[in-house]
Amino acid sequence: MIRALLRMALLAGLGIGTAHAQTPTTIPLAAFVDSLGINIHINYKDGAYADAGQVAADLRHLGIVHVRQGIPASWGTVRPADFTTLAQQGIRFDMVLRWEDVENGFYQTFLHDLVQANPGSLAAIEGFNEINNWPVTYAGQTGPAAAQMALQAVYAAVRADPLLKGVPLFDMTGAPRVARINKRADFANAHPYPHNGRQPCGAVDRAFDEGYVQPAPLPRVITEIGNFTLPRDWPANKSWWHGYTMLGVDEATHAKSVIAAYFCAARAGVSRTYVYELLDEKPDPANTQPEMRFGVFRFDHSPKPAATAIRNLVLLLNQAAVRPGSAALARDAITAPASVRKLLLRKQGGGLILALWNDVDFWSFDGPLNAAPVPVTLRLSRPVAVDIFDPLAGTAPVARRGAALAIDIPVPDHPILVELIN
Repeated sequence: MIRALLRMALLAGLGIGTAHAQTPTTIPLAAFVDSLGINIHINYKDGAYADAGQVAADLRHLGIVHVRQGIPASWGTVRPADFTTLAQQGIRFDMVLRWEDVENGFYQTFLHDLVQANPGSLAAIEGFNEINNWPVTYAGQTGPAAAQMALQAVYAAVRADPLLKGVPLFDMTGAPRVARINKRADFANAHPYPHNGRQPCGAVDRAFDEGYVQPAPLPRVITEIGNFTLPRDWPANKSWWHGYTMLGVDEATHAKSVIAAYFCAARAGVSRTYVYELLDEKPDPANTQPEMRFGVFRFDHSPKPAATAIRNLVLLLNQAAVRPGSAALARDAITAPASVRKLLLRKQGGGLILALWNDVDFWSFDGPLNAAPVPVTLRLSRPVAVDIFDPLAGTAPVARRGAALAIDIPVPDHPILVELIN
């Protein structure tokens, strides 16, 4: 399992066919789909996550199988059957450690029970969450040094454990900058929330420099990224702040941000990205709790546009994966403004899908900006047709271009997919 995830990380990070500046980074389409994850909280029994069966249905609606979930304080706070309900439909867990469970050893009991009851369901073990916000106490110490010691102890114990030794460990978050993560984790980890309603690529590109000295590429994951949505009846042209930097966005912009986050992360060499989060956790009738509004589904489990966009994206890519396609890109494939981001997805059979998006501001304090699409020219080595898909619009092509050597494509402020057709 570790080798497979490391290989995916290296493929994403190094790219294929990137000799010329105008050729985008390329990763396998299957690796991109496998990189999609989302946060859940099935141990929260006083809100939207109370019914594990409904959580499973919501995940099934999205088509996502990778979830991030905290290890509960005890089996008394969550039912083993809740995990089995998800595991039976192929859900795979990144389980986040609590330092209290390292001190008392419960984390090993929990993980053993999970693996024995649901073989293959444990995708990763993650170090402590945001230790800058929630300090770790271990072996009589409190703070980063205690967190380092505790995580090293976990790493050694997991590697010596016959049931767990093949499971990768994701690093803790919020720790001081380090050059090496050996003996504490296999993957660097970050939480690059975009500030002030901005596009996510800038935050993603900076995320790992803030936590790691990188003399060589480190395998990487993002275990939280996202934004909260404004109440549907919120006054027009009035933004809503959470803390100093988090600025709420409308549901349409939220969908753009979530889809862009997945592509930004894959383009940056991130092996798996867990959007925060699946559900709005609790109702907020007084409109005073932004942290209750990060879900891609509302509290009543109705999908926000972000959930619909994720579902469309997964359906589009799974359908495209089995269609024959073309790889007829020219050497200088793309002419585009500098603001346009690109990622090329390679089908197993060799066909290509190009993701394009214009990385310009889509939100301001006064509301959505909705920048006009910018022109991009795609050059081909032989005449082929293309279908253009927009996950925010549905699963049918939004445009089709007939076979040509050069094709003009209007690119909006969120990812679209251009599929080359034989």
